[in-house]
Amino acid sequence: MMCNLIFILLCTFLTQLVEGHGNTENLQVRTPLGDIRGSIIQSALGKSIFSFRGIRYAKAPVGELRFKPPIPAGKWDGVYDATKDGPLCPQPGNITISEDCLLLNVYTTKLSSAHHNPKRPVMFYIHPGGFYVFSAVSRWLGPRYFLDQDIVLVTINYRLASLGFISTGDHLAPGNNGLKDQVVALKWVKENIASFGGDPNLVTIMGYSAGGVSVGTHLVSPMSRGLFHRAIAKSDLVFGQWPIGNHQFNLAQKQAQLVGCPDDTSENIITCLKTKSAKELADSLVGFAEYGDDPVLIWTPVIELDFGQERFLTEHPIRSVLNGNFQKVPIMAGITEEEFSYLALGIVSNPQLLIQMDDEFARVAPIAFIYERNTTRSQMVSKRLREEFLGSGPLTQSSVRGLGYVNTLLV
Repeated sequence: MMCNLIFILLCTFLTQLVEGHGNTENLQVRTPLGDIRGSIIQSALGKSIFSFRGIRYAKAPVGELRFKPPIPAGKWDGVYDATKDGPLCPQPGNITISEDCLLLNVYTTKLSSAHHNPKRPVMFYIHPGGFYVFSAVSRWLGPRYFLDQDIVLVTINYRLASLGFISTGDHLAPGNNGLKDQVVALKWVKENIASFGGDPNLVTIMGYSAGGVSVGTHLVSPMSRGLFHRAIAKSDLVFGQWPIGNHQFNLAQKQAQLVGCPDDTSENIITCLKTKSAKELADSLVGFAEYGDDPVLIWTPVIELDFGQERFLTEHPIRSVLNGNFQKVPIMAGITEEEFSYLALGIVSNPQLLIQMDDEFARVAPIAFIYERNTTRSQMVSKRLREEFLGSGPLTQSSVRGLGYVNTLLV
């Protein structure tokens, strides 16, 4: 009887070890980078989730590393404390922000051991926010529902707004650093996720809105090849009507103006912006509005010119797809019916904005609906949109019901 009891206790102990070290306050995992300590939280159905939050995947992009491509994090000494969320990447609001924000979170319900690796599918989630707000912190993007399934969930921060997407069209800021952050995070997953019970050969990238755009860019980026095996794009992709150029120098100039920097040359802009605090840059977001709260999309990916750097996008994503130059992986994509139509409410309920749209439709429509500006084609598109959805009469609250549908079609 005693032998049987000892055997049962030993089996129970080994089962807890294999399934994730049990409900211990000292939850610790060994990774190729070093030991890491996590905590236990609960799923929606009461399952224990082994949570590792605020893990550094790249060096802090501060000082001379500001506006530079990310540098992967190295090994650490001692035990890394991953028991709480790290800060958000700089953005407006009364929240805890820091430029030292290139962090990710890993959630799992079964950890690997010296004798067994469950090799669960990995979901790599890229957060929304127009490339200028939001974060992967657990209070915003938690695992409570996903982890009732047998997966490993990874959520990431990446640099936002000018800190992540400034592009001057020369070697000083070729662009796409926020997307390159995501590539480094994917490489971290490939090299370390097995320690958390994940399968590095079965990674699904998934994103919503700006995250969906990111998913689309990874499908065509040479930097992302081999780092994922499935893709889910929700709400948006990179194959829309909004323009994609080689730079967004006009936004770099605008950013400089908003914080009192010279705006004449790339060198003067970048040099001065490096002297400004991350909070000052983040709080200037409201200054980018041109018509009400529009445009809803400010910074975008760019097609990088070659200055000897590793380029995230080398050609227009649509051209890449037409040429068959993309990762051939299973893809899911979709939007919600009449998605983004709520943006019309801000115009309909504001008489001044409504008058502006009525009087200057050719100017404000490309801002509100995010298509090319100041071209013959733009004039033609604006004319057709006005005729097709709003008619030729004066715009009133009752006559602009089509605005929401235009947003649905174009955004």
